[in-house]
Amino acid sequence: MKKILILFLLSFPIIIFTIVTLTSSVIAYYVPLAVEGIEMIEGSDIADNQVNVGHNLEFQILPANARNMSFEIRDENDTLIVDYNQGETIVYNNLPDHIIEISGETLFIQNGRVNLNVKTNNIGFTRLTIITKDGNYRINSDIMVLDSNADPTEIQGVVLDYNKTNEDYLFGNQNEIVVGFTYFPKRAINASSEDETLINEALRENAENLEFSSTRGRLSNLNITDYGRGEITIASNSQTFEGIMTIEILINKLVKYEFNVKNGYNIYNEDDLFANNSTGANLFLLNHIKLNETIVFRNGTNLYGNYFQIDHSKLSEYNERDENGKVLNVGKKAITFIGHNSGLHQVHIIGALDENQQPYENIVNVGMDAQGTNDKYMVVNDVIIENGRYNLSVRGKINSLEDEMTLFDLDKINLIGAYFASLEIDNHQHTATYSWATEVNISRLNIGYTAIGVLVQNNRNSNPGSKINLIEKEGIQAITSTSWRNLDDATGALSANNFGYIMNELKSEQYSDVYYKEGKNYYVNPVIMLRGGGRNRSEINFENDSTIDDLIMKERVPKGMIEVGIVGGTHPFVIYLLNPKYYKE
Repeated sequence: MKKILILFLLSFPIIIFTIVTLTSSVIAYYVPLAVEGIEMIEGSDIADNQVNVGHNLEFQILPANARNMSFEIRDENDTLIVDYNQGETIVYNNLPDHIIEISGETLFIQNGRVNLNVKTNNIGFTRLTIITKDGNYRINSDIMVLDSNADPTEIQGVVLDYNKTNEDYLFGNQNEIVVGFTYFPKRAINASSEDETLINEALRENAENLEFSSTRGRLSNLNITDYGRGEITIASNSQTFEGIMTIEILINKLVKYEFNVKNGYNIYNEDDLFANNSTGANLFLLNHIKLNETIVFRNGTNLYGNYFQIDHSKLSEYNERDENGKVLNVGKKAITFIGHNSGLHQVHIIGALDENQQPYENIVNVGMDAQGTNDKYMVVNDVIIENGRYNLSVRGKINSLEDEMTLFDLDKINLIGAYFASLEIDNHQHTATYSWATEVNISRLNIGYTAIGVLVQNNRNSNPGSKINLIEKEGIQAITSTSWRNLDDATGALSANNFGYIMNELKSEQYSDVYYKEGKNYYVNPVIMLRGGGRNRSEINFENDSTIDDLIMKERVPKGMIEVGIVGGTHPFVIYLLNPKYYKE
């Protein structure tokens, strides 16, 4: 049995369910797979010169066994046309004056594959955006219903890729923004083969002469990339300008997008990230990113994700072993922030799952690490972080007893799938046990699929302690957890290692107030643990939050020479568990 798992076993019986990766007979839980993308099968281009004609719209949400197949379909004006939540009836919001009507006459949703019927309803054009609710992945369906009497070579209008479906995006003023667009019609519609070539080329030539304009921006590099598609580059007139910059074009109707420009850089790919990770600037994601190397953001850099995803599940470090097969890189962070005023905002960070759909034991997903003398504030806001040893780890630092603590503001965070704990709170070493280096404000933190919710490390090696403030915001308590674990997950491992007595202790009347019993199964939900063994002077302030009303506190002192030797002392472990009356399958 791995030493670190023994430590948690003996430190407190409630958490024996952390043992889920030892043998196939032990493994009994898995983390549901996140959505990884969406692909169009049929209907990326729907063109007709007649109304009341049916077309197929078919797409695939990936992987086929993803945890959440929910999606919505919106037009460029952000009108919600289709709304589907997994397990519920699909909702259609067809408007009489809309170009098309979507129905479920041919609807089927199976293994992430969706088939819908699209009927041409009115003359005009629109760009539909299909958006997955898990992962914010998007694909488009361009629809043109051309008046049969119209000039087929005349461009009827343009839809910008940046439109009302992404009007909340933030952009940087330090580099260019590439704006894609679709012109309609994209190609000849129901024309003879001879006319088709002439019409397509005429449309393309007309598109090359489109006249875009901008306020507070410089336009350049208009390029038609394919039939019906083009792009143009816009940059702020001044690299010091912050505010609204626009792009617009008038063809039959005015099409306009307002860029909310801030000081910083626009990021399209991994190379852009590494080129700017130490600038200390604001970075604004404009695309999903596959991260192939671990990365450190320095000097107070802030990353704004625009709700895009950074996926580091393919890092080689996950599977590295030494010559004896021992796991390497234990505790290594995939993404680290260092520096005063560092921040992570509106982004979805996702790590790897192993072949059993469980988080790896080595790689920490995200670390906020106060390494410098003046690193006194860091923020994580409105993010999803999933799959890691810890989803999020924060570590403060003091340089003297008079030094102020590092403050971490953590708000509106969803942590999913952790090997040990969703959130680790720790401190850099300073030889003064009666001191505190880390202060954490926690609000609207949601936890799922983890062994422990919040792990507060002890004062080992005379490290300082932490102060944690739970704060209710907008009527939402500081911490909610859906991470119910079946204690019998660990039965095989306990018996194999002569610790069967722990299971008996756990299922005794002593702990009946913290487990939910369903048949032969026992479920617990550990929300906060103050690690014991060594002294732990950390403090939790529940005064401004109602989370404590849902928790039951348990405490246990390590027993006997074996336990004391493994956990490093006799100081008690304290754990707050969710009241079993809130149990949900």
